[in-house]
Parts: sequence; structure tokens; C-alpha cells
Amino acid sequence: MLLYRVGDYKYHRLFFPVPYEEIKPFIWNEQTNYFADELGIKSLIEIQKKLGGLHLTTKQELQNVMYGNRGSKTSHFCVVPIKDQKEASIRSFVKVYELAFDAGKDEKKKLPNAIATIIEMQRGRDKEKLNENVHDLKIERAQLFEESLKIKSLTENKDDYEFIQKQFDALHLDAKHAVLEYTAFLREFKLKQQQYAQDKIAIGARKEDIERERNHAIEEVKQVANEITRLGTLHKALKEEVAQLQQQKIKAEKILGQFSHKSPQDIIAEMTIQRHRYDETFKAMQAKENTVILIQQKNKQKQDLEEKIKSAQNGLDNHDLLLANQLPSHSAHILGSINEDFLNITANSPLTEEALRQISDFTALFTVDDANHLSFLSCTLPNTFYHPYDADKQRSQFEKTITQDKKEAFTLSQEIGELNSALSQFDTDIGKKIAEGKKQTLKEQIVELDTNITLLEGLSLIKSQIEDKTQQISQKDKALAEDQDLLAINEQSKASTDSKYNQIVEQFDDIISFGKEAESITSLLAGVRKSQGLPYLAEDDPEIASYLENNDIEINLNAASTIANSIGGLSERINRLVSKVSDFTEVVLVEGINQHQRIEGINSLGEVIQQYKNSFDTLEFQKAIIMTK
Repeated sequence: MLLYRVGDYKYHRLFFPVPYEEIKPFIWNEQTNYFADELGIKSLIEIQKKLGGLHLTTKQELQNVMYGNRGSKTSHFCVVPIKDQKEASIRSFVKVYELAFDAGKDEKKKLPNAIATIIEMQRGRDKEKLNENVHDLKIERAQLFEESLKIKSLTENKDDYEFIQKQFDALHLDAKHAVLEYTAFLREFKLKQQQYAQDKIAIGARKEDIERERNHAIEEVKQVANEITRLGTLHKALKEEVAQLQQQKIKAEKILGQFSHKSPQDIIAEMTIQRHRYDETFKAMQAKENTVILIQQKNKQKQDLEEKIKSAQNGLDNHDLLLANQLPSHSAHILGSINEDFLNITANSPLTEEALRQISDFTALFTVDDANHLSFLSCTLPNTFYHPYDADKQRSQFEKTITQDKKEAFTLSQEIGELNSALSQFDTDIGKKIAEGKKQTLKEQIVELDTNITLLEGLSLIKSQIEDKTQQISQKDKALAEDQDLLAINEQSKASTDSKYNQIVEQFDDIISFGKEAESITSLLAGVRKSQGLPYLAEDDPEIASYLENNDIEINLNAASTIANSIGGLSERINRLVSKVSDFTEVVLVEGINQHQRIEGINSLGEVIQQYKNSFDTLEFQKAIIMTK
């Protein structure tokens, strides 16, 4: 059986024909240790209908279930709470329940007679009361005394109770409003979270579409701008080419003006002849320069040979003073292998014994390996081979060098003489052909003639090119104007797309921002209401709908903080009132109040105050009863 409140301390009942564990997931979330997200009266009623349970909303319906005939469709629901849902407990309760129906069937009729006796005694008669024994009178007097003390306590503490009741009513009203505000916010927050998930997908997809559209517009603007740049470059180049052609045309016409009595063909012929004559002279001057350079080179070769002959003759004349001929054979072999120049060194005088000893000590550090490489201190020199020195061979080499170099020097002398004769002839020929200037001037005249001939020969082509390129410039001007118009259209389209893109990005950023804010809100509100022991209110409760119709709720972190602070502010008030009521229960004792019980939360506090309310509301009646007794 599940009770739910429909008003101040009024309840309706839902009966489920299954153990509690089967419907627990619809009521309690084990993971969050809090009420299930979908918990609500409507959802529980739907579950009750699916399971074939009962929904009792009136006192008459409850009486029919409690006192209905056994065997009816409602008799298998337990209205009276038992200690647990174990099969043994249920069977025991059923047996006692059946006993109430079956006890009157036997002959003795013990249970019906006992019940009848109890009822009869409850009616009472004046004569029967006179027969009560003295012990019963003492008990009744003690009870009356105890009741009078309780009434006295109630009377003396009524003002305190009314103050507590007033504080509780105000606290209960604020708590009810806080829970209403909290639940309404939570409901709208969940709806917004659902909408957030949908919008994130939809706007994200829309953002991608607009981004592609924007990128396409950017690319179109870029392409047209590049085309304008390309056309502008071509346009500029064409104008420069036309300007150059115009200069060539003017220059060609100026040349023609200098020879107005001759045709262009005659002018070109005369210039060609003059150019040929200048070219021959230029080549002769170039040949002279080449001859001078060649004479200088051969004189240098002759000087080198004479130095070589002189060195060889010196070695031959002073053969005994050669360094290699004064050294021990091992030293001569080693030094010649290291560098052949050692073999050509001639000393001014015989080497001293000290010098010979030092050289011998140095060359003694070298050895020869099997591959004919020199080794220094046992380290092989892979690029240095051993070459033994031969004094007679050296003398023969000097003699051979002197003979061959003298012969070659003689040949060079003859060649130099011939070149000098040719050089004299060049001076004579050039002097006859040109007397007006130097070689550079001649070269410049040749270049000028070549340029003028080219201009005159290509004059008609230059005119044709000027006309053709002028037409191309006109076409480029037209194309540039068209592309400028297209660029303006594309830039306008891009501006529109940029605006849409910025709007969608702003919307998407807002959604992402809410997603982050939602995490903070969820963390802030988790367990807030539960931690304060406030009553539960289903999100589909009619009060929530009414509250939302009359109030605008903003779903943001500031609003959530305000609600959390509002609920948190109730904690201190609840604790103060709990402390005051706890003290009150130790002073004022009434039936149903355990002065040692722990009061937790506003619901527990309300139950205690309701117990006192019943006693204080009937205080005058209780006084009248005591007076009659």
C-alpha cells in the first residue's frame, strides 16, 4: 500500500499486488540515492493500473476493502501494515484474518461470544457500575489525576504552543513555497536540458551548413578577386608593351625622317653594309688583343722553363752538395718518399755531424711494411709509399731536364717572334681601317646599327602589334568592369552569409554555454531539497502547473543559486524550531508523543505539532470531561 497526500494531512491510497522491490525502481534511484527522476502520482497510477491494483480515494472505499467479504477481488490486499513482506509473516496474518471469519462456525462460538461480551461491557449500566470493586475505583482515580495534570500542563503551556504553531505555520508556508519553486525550476530545467540536447544537434547541423555556404562565398570572392588581379596585371603589362612599341615606332619613323629621299629598303641596305665593315674592324681589333694575350702567356712559359733549366743546372753542378747525397741511404730513401722536393735541395756547404745525426734520428722513426707503405712509430701512413733514392738516376734526370727544357724554350722563342710579327701587321691593318676611335666606340656603333636595322625591318610588325594589343587592352577593360560588378555581388552575398554565420555561431555558443552551466546547476541542486528534510512534491502536481502559469522562471546558474540559498536558509529556522519543540516535548506530555524521539526535518516536526494540535484543540472538551467525572 502507498499513501500520498492530497491536502493538509489527507491521504489517498494505491494498492499494488506485488512486493515493494518490484516497484521500487519507479520510486527510488539507487545510484543517486534520491527519488527517481520520473516519480509522480500520474506515473504511479499508471503502474497501479497495469498491475491490476486498487486506487482508493474515499473513506467508503477503504471500509469496503477492510471489512469486505473474504474471497472478493479486493480481499487479497493488506490494509493493515505488517512488520515485513516475508511469506511467513503474510501467512500468519492471513490465518488470524481467517480466524475472525471462521471462529463462529463451530459449536462453542468462543470468539463471537468474547466479542459480544466486550461490546456489552462497553455499553455499561449505572447499576453495573455500582458493583465495580474498590480497586477499579482507585485505578480510575489515579487515571483522572494523571489526566488533570496533563490538562494543567496543556493549559499552562498553551501560549508556548500557539507561538510554536505560529512559527511552524510560517515555516511550513515558506518551505512549501521553496519546494514549489524548487520543483518548478527543476521541471523547467529538465525540459530545457531536453531542448538543449535537441538544439545542440539541430543548430550544430545548421551551423555546419551555413559554414559550408560561407566558405563557398569566401572562395567565390577570392576567385573573382584573383581574376581581377590577374586581369589587372595583364592590363598593365599590355599598356607597358604598347608604350614600348610606340617608342620603337617613333624611333623608327625618326630614322626614316633622316633619309627622306630614300626608301626603307635602301636605308636598311646601306646600314647593313656599314655594319659589316664595322664588324670586320671589330674582329681585327679582337684578334690583336688575343695575340697580345697569347704572347704574354708564351713569355711566361719561357721564363718558367729558364728557371727550371737554371735549377737543374745548379743541381748538376753541385751534385755532391745535394741533401740526399750527403745523407745515409736510409735517410735519403725516407725523405724522398715523404716528399720528392727533399731530393732537389742543395746545401751551401756540407752538413754538420749534428745535422746529419738529427736527420738520421728522425728518419729512423720510419719503417716500411709489407705493402710498401711508410710507418711512423708503428702507425701506417696509407697514402705514403716507399721510394728508394738513386743518386745516378738523379744526375741523369737533371741532364735530361736541361736538354728537353732548352729545346722547348727555343721553340717558344720562335713562336713569340712570329706572334710579334703578326702583331705589327695588325697595327698596320687596323690603322688603315679605323682611325676615329677605340674598340668600345666601334662596338657601340655596331649595336646601334643592329638596333636601327631591326627597328626598320620590324616597323610594320610594330604597328600591327600596337593595334592588336590596343584591342586586347580594350577587352581587358571590359572584363575588369564585369568582374568588378561580379565581385560586388559576391561580397554582398558573403556579407549576408557572414551575418547568418555569426548569428548561428552566437546561438551555438549560447547552447554550449548552457551545457556547461547545466553541469554547475545539476551539481548545485543535487540533494539540496533532500538535505533540508523538506517534503516531496511531484513535478506533475497541479500546483506546479498553476505556479508556472503565474510565474516566469529563468533557467540559469544565478536563479539556481537563489533557490539553493533560499532552501539553505530554511535549515537554521528548522533547527531552531526543532530545538524548541524538543524542549517542549520534555515539558508537555500528550498521548502519541515520545519525548525521546528524534525530530528530523519539517515533516517529522509537523507530525509532532499535529499531535499537540489535537490535544490543544480538544483542551476545553477534555476539561469538561474531567469535570463530569
